[in-house]
Amino acid sequence: MLQVVTLVLALASSQDSLTIKGDLKDVPAQGKERPILLCEGTTNLPNGVNLIAHLYYGKVHEGKELFKDSAIVKDGRFRQIFPVFARTNFPGTYIARLAYDSVLQGLNAPDYPRTAVDFVLKIGGPEDMDREGKVVRDQLIGEIRGILAITDEIKAKLDQWRDKTQDEREGPSKDWHERMLDIRKRADPRSHPEYYILRLDLMTDAMMENLSGILVSCARCFVLNQRENALEGLTRIRQTCEYWIGEVGSPGLQDFGKMADCAEECRTIARRLLENPDEPVLPVRRRFLELTALLDKSVPVDFHEVVLEIADRATAFFTAVSDKTPESKQIHAALDARLARLAASLRKN
Repeated sequence: MLQVVTLVLALASSQDSLTIKGDLKDVPAQGKERPILLCEGTTNLPNGVNLIAHLYYGKVHEGKELFKDSAIVKDGRFRQIFPVFARTNFPGTYIARLAYDSVLQGLNAPDYPRTAVDFVLKIGGPEDMDREGKVVRDQLIGEIRGILAITDEIKAKLDQWRDKTQDEREGPSKDWHERMLDIRKRADPRSHPEYYILRLDLMTDAMMENLSGILVSCARCFVLNQRENALEGLTRIRQTCEYWIGEVGSPGLQDFGKMADCAEECRTIARRLLENPDEPVLPVRRRFLELTALLDKSVPVDFHEVVLEIADRATAFFTAVSDKTPESKQIHAALDARLARLAASLRKN
């Protein structure tokens, strides 16, 4: 879907208005050429003017651009290529923001106020996002399993190479170190913008750094024949890897509408329980906890405190219903209001 945005900024009557028109397009990979997002259009700015170009995913969040560059105006036209992805342009909504700022131009640049224009493109739908998201998640899980393979080799050689000299042990240790560096390089979120989109970037960066440090220490313990220390580190790596494989393999929701639906379902099941206090509380509470856990995994960071607050209020509500206390209605009213505000906020994104 293409959305053409035209901005006409009225200036003093002695000047023409600043006009920037264009659209944002999805250009799939062709042969050896990688896919691109292409923003092009027309403007009444003179030749040589730079339009600052930023590309965002989902919504404009300054500081979290997928790509930054500048488009140069020539013969009343501009053309900006965003080569973000290597294989295919990830499904979702993109915003290309092009800005004119006279302060950033050369001498004799038109004295228009700073002006920013957004061009919006939506690629695919929720099903496409789920499909491509699974490809990315499976790729990351493969890298984590690569770390587990190295730990299995270290553990095996702890016994097999018990009688080897320290110099002989240096060879495998160096190989493990280099393979871990390769994994970290491949999993670097700067090389995979999909990790930013799927909110895997902080986990990937911090997790890989932590695991790399432990693995290097284990390899050094192998060289020094410190078997117990090496086994302790290898156990920590395995536990961490297995945890993250589960987290990556069971993703949160990517669609804000579905997140809002989760909040609405929480409202529904809490209201039904209040209206039918003789119903078993445990199954309802279990479902409520499942939904809030999914929300906590899915929502942006700014919403986490809200979800935690809802979970706290829910604990008080389910306890009050179980005990059949008169405060149940009052506690429910506060919980329901908070869930309603959360759902409304999520739908605005």
